[in-house]
Amino acid sequence: MGGTWMALAYGFGGLRDYDGNLSFWPQRPPDAHASLRFPITYRGQLLDVEISAESTTYSLREGAGMVIRHEGEVISLDRANPSAVRPTLKPLRRVG
Repeated sequence: MGGTWMALAYGFGGLRDYDGNLSFWPQRPPDAHASLRFPITYRGQLLDVEISAESTTYSLREGAGMVIRHEGEVISLDRANPSAVRPTLKPLRRVG
């Protein structure tokens, strides 16, 4: 199951860890009605990521706060502002 989570989080979620900084470049699911949701526990904090055809939602579920990046944009999540919604990129297209 861990491999499946990694394929979804790193693939569709575009999750990367750059020297302790979480970064996301999410891709729109190929089916317009599909969505993907996965949790991340990072340094004792729980982050939920939900990707749909229109938007990506980041929600801090546990912890004091964390800073993430969405397509290079810095987003601060904390108890006062636990969620952020950003547009989702177009789906990946096959070449050839």
